Amino acid sequence: MKHAFPRQRPGRITLDYRAQGEGWTLTVRDDGVGLPPDPSIAKPGLGAGIIRALARQLGAVIVVTDAEPGVRVSIVCAPPPFTRPERTSHGQQDPIPRPTGPGGRTAGGAGRPS
Repeated sequence: MKHAFPRQRPGRITLDYRAQGEGWTLTVRDDGVGLPPDPSIAKPGLGAGIIRALARQLGAVIVVTDAEPGVRVSIVCAPPPFTRPERTSHGQQDPIPRPTGPGGRTAGGAGRPS
């Protein structure tokens, strides 16, 4: 907030969350001063580092756009990929696909969705 609204400049911050199936997007937008003309002069702070770490842990991507005025930052998390149904001990396919998390690990630890 100190960068978007310097010297106690008034402004608005909006949050939007949208879910589509198992994917979701969280967007934070402000109508502050916006992005610097030269991105190389911007120094990411602790908050940006926390957001990057969270997105990496969730397997999400961060999208930063100029909102003119202000900035829009979205964290976009796609639905997890599904693995191919496994064969049971009787040679039949398991009827319930097993969702996988980041790195191909089975989500939830139990191997079946709840």
